[in-house]
Amino acid sequence: MGVPAPETGTLSPVLLNCVAAMVETAAHDWGVDPPAWVAEVPPVPRPHFGWVLRSLRPHQLRVTSVAYKRRNIFFDPAVGPSP
Repeated sequence: MGVPAPETGTLSPVLLNCVAAMVETAAHDWGVDPPAWVAEVPPVPRPHFGWVLRSLRPHQLRVTSVAYKRRNIFFDPAVGPSP
């Protein structure tokens, strides 16, 4: 898959992980291996939730796709990630 790596100094860790998860998801959907740089992006150290309301966290944990969960980013896919 010919997706170049983003410049890491220009993106926040959360946004970089969102980009990596999007590329992983697209590669999976297309049945190809993701680019090597995706594996080099470390997950964010603490969970990042798209909404700050604690009562919505169980919902976000349940509905977030696996590529984002592995990167410690949780959100409702109907709304999208909010870095």
